[in-house]
Amino acid sequence: MVKITTVITDMFEDVEYTSPAKDFKDAVHEVVTIKYEAGKNGES
Repeated sequence: MVKITTVITDMFEDVEYTSPAKDFKDAVHEVVTIKYEAGKNGES
């Protein structure tokens, strides 16, 4: 098993994350998601 970290923002299509994440999980990998939102992570 491999741990895979993904960083996502609010500027992407859901399928750009959900489809690859499902494939990784189906291959028995752990997917960790870090979500970045402008104005909520110390940025203005």
